[in-house]
Amino acid sequence: MILDIKKNLNFLLKEITIVKQRNNSNPTVKGLVYDSRDVKPGFLFFALKGIHTDGHNFISTSIKNGASVIIHSDELDEYNSEITYIKVKDCRFVMSPVSAAFYDYPSKKLKIIGVTGTNGKSTTVSMIYQLLSMAGFKTGFISTVQFDPGTGPVKNHYRQSTPEATEIHKIPYEMIQNGCTHGVIEATSHGLSIINNRLGNVKFDGAVFTNISHEHLEFHKTIDKYADDKANLFRSLDPKTGFGIINLDDTYSKQFQLATNADIFSYSIDKK
Repeated sequence: MILDIKKNLNFLLKEITIVKQRNNSNPTVKGLVYDSRDVKPGFLFFALKGIHTDGHNFISTSIKNGASVIIHSDELDEYNSEITYIKVKDCRFVMSPVSAAFYDYPSKKLKIIGVTGTNGKSTTVSMIYQLLSMAGFKTGFISTVQFDPGTGPVKNHYRQSTPEATEIHKIPYEMIQNGCTHGVIEATSHGLSIINNRLGNVKFDGAVFTNISHEHLEFHKTIDKYADDKANLFRSLDPKTGFGIINLDDTYSKQFQLATNADIFSYSIDKK
């Protein structure tokens, strides 16, 4: 889908903490990217620091490709007087609130169910998606294997089970444009971690917990921290309107129950 979105920069920055701003103009932003190859005229570029490379090394390329706004965390060797530079503490963290604002807070306009756990997430997402669709609700979804913005499932080409924040808000925005009322999102521990903050500005109406086993400890360091990051999905629920579904057979089920004051439903094979 070709999107024609234009937002004033000041509107996008209203929820973030700015360390320093150079060029206090208020340009119109036409797109958000973190890959300099995807930059088009009028776009905002996030200089993300990754494991293998640093987006700061591609700021000059993004400007050549038309970026009018740069969000960065390091001091730069040079600044272009025609470009607006926004220095922040953590580019990846602010990408979520900026993306949510750019796409008009799409999760607030849909009924969103998140699914977390070590195993069974994609399967559970698919089952919920099919059940809602069969019940007459036009539904989209995001999972490791595929996503559906409301026009039919397509291969997930982002190479991440939970994509970066720009896509996490873009796809639900497309769901709305395509007439969806519901969405289902695979919520990984990386996506839920405050370090990455990919899902930090998604409003979840429901949360599902499948199970916990040893995985991604190179990132989370301990299994307890791994489970705690996943429990952020339940912490985000509105205690009055949200709901959670928990696997009581899992050792960490109690932790997920205690993470929210929302209504909790459970399922079990071993326990009554």
